[in-house]
This record gives sequence, C-alpha cells and structure tokens, in this order.
Amino acid sequence: MTAVGSGGYNGDCTGPVTSLFFQNVNDPLSSYASGESAKKIRLAVNQCSDKTEDVKVGALTCTKYTDCSPGTSVTWCEGYSTYHNDPHSWPLTGGTDIIKYLGGV
Repeated sequence: MTAVGSGGYNGDCTGPVTSLFFQNVNDPLSSYASGESAKKIRLAVNQCSDKTEDVKVGALTCTKYTDCSPGTSVTWCEGYSTYHNDPHSWPLTGGTDIIKYLGGV
C-alpha cells in the first residue's frame, strides 16, 4: 500500500501489508496530523514495534519500521520537493521511487 498525502486514509485495508507513506509537512489539504494518524493505523495493523532504521527511497531518507508482522514493514517519508512547489503535489520522482522501492521494474 502506498499513500501520498495520507489525509483521508480510512484504514479499509484490513490485513498486514507493506506500507509506504509520503507526507508533506506543509500540505494544507492533507495535514501532517492526518498523515500521522494513517501511519498509526498501519503500524497497529502490521503489529509493528518502535524499532526503525533509515532507508533511502529515491533521494529521500525515510524511516522504516522494521519489526512488524512477517513480510511487512511501514515506511514514512517527508520533506520532499514537489511539482511547482505545490505542497499538495506528488514528490518530483515519486512514481519511479515508489516502484523501485517496492521491488518493481
């Protein structure tokens, strides 16, 4: 599961699944608090502890919660550059970075 601007995430995904979040700290339409709430839901569903490590997702250094249900993790990224400096926009290289990070082509 991947979320960019995590506000509005309602937790319909009911089982443990690897999750990747991008949250812009200055996004006026998807508040940082709502992103934190979405992350908290996935951490609980994935049964993650507080154990983390820094990981690279493209050029970003993100926080990966590593002690979760078998085969899952939760990764949290913030502080990225966006298209036209719009704080509600995707990270500049988000699509490619997501695919590479999650093991795609």
